[in-house]
Amino acid sequence: MTYSRFRNLPVWSLTALVILPVLVVAGVGMRMLLREQQRLEQQAENAQTRLLEQTAERLRERMERVRADLRLELTRLPSDSLDERLMDLQRRHPLVRNVFRVSEEGDVELPNPGINLDEETREFLQRYGMLFSKRMQWFAPEGEKKGSRIKIKSSPLRSEWRPWQWADRDSLLFYVSRDNGKNVYGVEIEMAALYARMFVWMREMSGRGEELVLLDRRNRVLITTGDSENRSWGVSTEMGAYLPFARLALVSDVPLEEGLPHAYLYVAGIFGLLLLLCIVGGTLGLTAWVNRSRKEALQKTSFVSNVSHEFKTPLTTLRLYSELLLEGRVKDPEKQKYYLTTVRTESERLARLVHNVLDFSRLEMGRSRLHPQPYCLNDGLKTVCERLHERFVEAGIEVECPDQKIYGNVDPDAAEQILLNLMDNAVKYASSGGVLRIEAAIHEEKVILTFQDEGPGIPKRERKKIFEAFHQVDERITREGGGTGLGLHISRRLARQMKGDLTCSTSGRGCCFTWTFPVSREETS
Repeated sequence: MTYSRFRNLPVWSLTALVILPVLVVAGVGMRMLLREQQRLEQQAENAQTRLLEQTAERLRERMERVRADLRLELTRLPSDSLDERLMDLQRRHPLVRNVFRVSEEGDVELPNPGINLDEETREFLQRYGMLFSKRMQWFAPEGEKKGSRIKIKSSPLRSEWRPWQWADRDSLLFYVSRDNGKNVYGVEIEMAALYARMFVWMREMSGRGEELVLLDRRNRVLITTGDSENRSWGVSTEMGAYLPFARLALVSDVPLEEGLPHAYLYVAGIFGLLLLLCIVGGTLGLTAWVNRSRKEALQKTSFVSNVSHEFKTPLTTLRLYSELLLEGRVKDPEKQKYYLTTVRTESERLARLVHNVLDFSRLEMGRSRLHPQPYCLNDGLKTVCERLHERFVEAGIEVECPDQKIYGNVDPDAAEQILLNLMDNAVKYASSGGVLRIEAAIHEEKVILTFQDEGPGIPKRERKKIFEAFHQVDERITREGGGTGLGLHISRRLARQMKGDLTCSTSGRGCCFTWTFPVSREETS
């Protein structure tokens, strides 16, 4: 009887009896998922805020060191030749744009307004006319708080770091007084050089998938470590008294929550309980596919991110220094030589990056065609040593090359590329100094060429992974020294195409790379 009653019920009612409880449970579960997602997003946002505050504090510490160095420079200047020493400081210090000195009566004595002045000096006097015309005090009265000014008193010596705004542009002054507020002298900060230093600091402090942006009062981008000009940023924090007109913001490509996308969460919440068995089986397969796809995506994203960073750094330096030179803002010949040397160095670094990326692309597409021939490796070693000579000197590394002639049956261009990658790695990762020993031996028709440095070495668990594409042992060191994780991968593939191999080992201090290749009994002409 009971069975017949249920049998006579409409199909939609039986379906409802099954679907409604599932929908209720799914709705409750969906609500819990949304709340959990909001909680995770809030936690992630709080974590980003803490990270940004820590980064801003580190930047403030760097700025404090800059201020302390300038204060030391100014207080060491002798009184009897103060004007001459100030002008010398302007010529040689990259952070000094203009210098000035005001007498005890408040009159500007340097630069002397009574002589013919260039346009830059006239603009400087006009820019700070409120101070130079005695309409504003140089130092705040005792006991008065100035949140946007840093005032240090060490009687009778006083100094102040003072922000300034003129014609919608922000600038900085730093000045001291040895007579308790009288006879003031100081410098105007070169903002372009300061921002260049801050760019390097911010790039060191930014993590993978994160971009740091320095904004002014009107949210205009002053510095960015990525392509954040046309993107919105999340959390931000004030830079404080050192840069009261700026704030630091964080742009992150990392999702705030770990897990599946929102659309998939909705689908899983509604249909998960209806198709429980199917979902369980599908989830296992989907998890494996997602993990594999995520690994591939992370490798590609890591490569694109690293290449973008490595290309942007030399390009930014080239643009900054070339603009300074083009606009004639660098008058000192020594500064000009330094800037031009930097432009050349960064251009060579950019060329190496492009060469590695192109080599990797040709290897992946199977377009690499090598032509082994008798070749003297001593010529390649000499060429590479000459190209990296300045970097070896800067790193304090001495290179010891083998005395005997080394002849191998290799492609000359590929051989030089392998030598360049191995010796470039020694410069970047063994930069604490020491000796790079290059030794050669012949065994069973193979040349064994070893490169032994005195750096920190490579952990045993990383020795096989270092030859994988995009792999980097230490991301912090990579950001400091630069790199895309392709050099060793390309070198090993080239070595194996020439019937040789490239391996890594550690014996005692440092790291040892061993390159083997076929010996050639025929000497090159």
